[in-house]
Amino acid sequence: MMNIVVSIPSGQRTEMLIDVIYKWRKVCDFKIAIYTWDEKTRKDVSSLADYFWRGELASFAVSQNRLARNVEAWDVFICGADDLYPGHNIGKIESVCRQCSDKIIWVRDGFLDAQPTHAIITRGWYEKHGYIFDEKFKHNFCDSDLFMRAMQANEVVKCFDISFDHRHYLRTNRKKDDIYKLGEKSYAEDERYFKSKYTKEQLSVNINDIPEIRA
Repeated sequence: MMNIVVSIPSGQRTEMLIDVIYKWRKVCDFKIAIYTWDEKTRKDVSSLADYFWRGELASFAVSQNRLARNVEAWDVFICGADDLYPGHNIGKIESVCRQCSDKIIWVRDGFLDAQPTHAIITRGWYEKHGYIFDEKFKHNFCDSDLFMRAMQANEVVKCFDISFDHRHYLRTNRKKDDIYKLGEKSYAEDERYFKSKYTKEQLSVNINDIPEIRA
């Protein structure tokens, strides 16, 4: 059995986070790793997680990289969120990752399906690179940058038989809370940094050329 971890940075959303944890527990036996900056989250959620850290408020990129470094001996690392729920065929993630053990896996999330917004990271890929996200991004575009890096190296595969359920406020009737607002504040800055890293030719890559695997 692979050690599959769902990594969730979260703060100031205790009830939402608890609901997400219970939904993952209901459908699979993956481990749950939480990073938070919030005392209420620490108090109410730490006992529900397999791995738990509390520190200062950090970006999505920084928080995910910290969890990837500190969680014990994971084989598969799902870059989750406190609004990311399990979707379809979650139980097939292990078999797909065994077939593509040095790649990142792109599955649909129901919100931004044109790229792996919440990628599945294999241990083989991680060991080769040593980190997941570029920490210069404040919040936005770190997933787009990961996608570009993986595409350029031919290290990403699609598996659209598997899906997540990303209940972002723009897709649901969920309230636009302070955490969503904080992430959006750096959108223009993150976009400028992302565009500075790649040429127009690189950004126009045909995603249909990415190999696809069946679950």
